[in-house]
Amino acid sequence: MSDFPRIQDQTITVAAGETANVNITGELLAIISASAEFDLSFNGGAYFTTQSGLSYFGKPDPATGERPRFQSISVKNNSGAPNIIRVQASTGEILDNRAVFGVGSVPVITNVGEAVEVKPKVGEIWSFTNSDLQLKKATSAEAINRNATVSVAAGNYAGLIAAVGVGVRASVVLEHIGTETMWLHSQGSFSAGKNGVMLRPGERYEAEIFGALYASNHSAFAQSIVVSEKVW
Repeated sequence: MSDFPRIQDQTITVAAGETANVNITGELLAIISASAEFDLSFNGGAYFTTQSGLSYFGKPDPATGERPRFQSISVKNNSGAPNIIRVQASTGEILDNRAVFGVGSVPVITNVGEAVEVKPKVGEIWSFTNSDLQLKKATSAEAINRNATVSVAAGNYAGLIAAVGVGVRASVVLEHIGTETMWLHSQGSFSAGKNGVMLRPGERYEAEIFGALYASNHSAFAQSIVVSEKVW
C-alpha cells in the first residue's frame, strides 16, 4: 500500500437555496475554493458554516492513532446566487504553503495538517487581505484571562465575547458546563434553525476569533458557558 495520501478532487455547484449531497471519502477535507460562505455537514450530521481556505479532520483514535473517515458531505447554499465549491478529500495530510494575492478577494495560506478539527477547533490559519496582515505570532500567549461564565436563557441567545482589533488576543476558549447542546455563531440574533458550531455538554472549543461570538440555546433549560481568552 502506498504511503502517499489518496486525494479526491471534486467541484460542486449548488444553486441558491439548495443542498447538494456528495459521496466522497477521506480523513481530511480541504475547501480549496468557494464563491461564498456555505453550510457543511459530515455523514448527515449537524451543519456548520464554513468558507474557502478551511480544512477539517477528526481526532485520532487514542489506541490506534487512526483518524475517523467520513463517507459523505452535504453542502447547503444559503446565499442568493449559485455557489461553486471545490473540495479535496484525502486519506493523509496535505500541507499547503501557497501565498495568493488578489484584488477584491481574501486569499489564504493554510497549514492544512493543523487547520481545523471536525469538533471543530481552529489552529494554524494565516490570512492576507488588501487592508491588513494577520499572522499567528511565533511566540506563545502571555496570559489566559477568564472573562465570565455566561448564562444563556432557554430558547434564547447571548453574547459570549465582544469584537476586538486584529492581533489583540490570541484565541478564545469556551467550555460548556451545562447539560444540553449549544450552538456558536456570529449572527447576533436567535434563529429557529440550529446553525453554527455545535458545542455539546462538557466540550471545550478554542478558536482564533477577533469578531464577536454568540451562543444559542434551543433547549428548555438555561445553559452556561465559561468564556476565557488567551492574550499576547
